Amino acid sequence: IQKMITQSISRAVEIANEIATGKLDNDIEIKTTDESGQLLSSLKSMQQNLSEQIENERKQAEENSRIRQALDNVSANVMLADENLNIIYINTTVKQMFCDKESLIAAELPAFSVDALVGSNIDVFHKAPEYQRGLLKDLHTTHSAEIKIADFVFNIIANPVVSPDGRRLGTVVEWQDLTEQRDAEQQVE
Repeated sequence: IQKMITQSISRAVEIANEIATGKLDNDIEIKTTDESGQLLSSLKSMQQNLSEQIENERKQAEENSRIRQALDNVSANVMLADENLNIIYINTTVKQMFCDKESLIAAELPAFSVDALVGSNIDVFHKAPEYQRGLLKDLHTTHSAEIKIADFVFNIIANPVVSPDGRRLGTVVEWQDLTEQRDAEQQVE
């Protein structure tokens, strides 16, 4: 009896160690319904659940990668901020737009740096961010506005990013440089 119990527990420990190292294809044979069998049954269930969870996370990661690659290659200038208004993503197009204007923007907004945008707060675009913070905090629909930074005129379109359960996840902002268009309009006038 002691040998049978010891073998079952040793096998369970061996399987648990294999699972802990990431091996999720262990052949778990359950021969009894006693405590040792229940332990092995639980380990088998845990192994299956972990395997399914890892597969789901892999699929989610692939989907996220496709979305990120798509956003990196669109012609729109896209920026994403989290719920605390920290910039977590800028696409290649918006990065290039800001690189072309960086020195003039930084002259007006000293904290502005294209290389430091991701990880910084969206407040970097405003001298007095209180109004913007209040606006974005309560944003429930699309908000569009023209802002002037240095000698540039931008149209920004902000939309809330909300989880399926209604929890605010962040804000996506599309930037459009209207500087040349506004200059042309002024010249026509």
